[in-house]
Amino acid sequence: MRIRDVMTEALVVVPASTTLGEALRTLDDHDIRHLPVVSRDELVGIVSDRDLRPFYALLQGPVDRWAQELARPVSQVMRGHVMSVLPDDPLTAAIDLMLEFKIGAVAVVDPADRGQLMGIVSYVDVLRALRPGA
Repeated sequence: MRIRDVMTEALVVVPASTTLGEALRTLDDHDIRHLPVVSRDELVGIVSDRDLRPFYALLQGPVDRWAQELARPVSQVMRGHVMSVLPDDPLTAAIDLMLEFKIGAVAVVDPADRGQLMGIVSYVDVLRALRPGA
């Protein structure tokens, strides 16, 4: 099985200038856990619900505190070094990266331009693909 067989191509992405509050809303609105961050259509990072977990707690505190924190750009908390695979790589390449680096998703990039995002493979995509009867 190849990466292209299981990757999610219909991506929700945000620019690096997106605020933490907007990123939280985007994850919630689309019921996703990983949000690729782009600049000029090039992948520059990824932010996950795990990265944003500390900011959920701010919503319980004083408005003046959380409003300021949630106005920060997502580029301040994103992971800038994104693990990536190519669409024709075996699915095991994504699984190995997720296990080795304890991450929930890897980016799928264009073989000709590795900064060009083509999709994402998350642990949910892997489980769905390997589920018996799938």
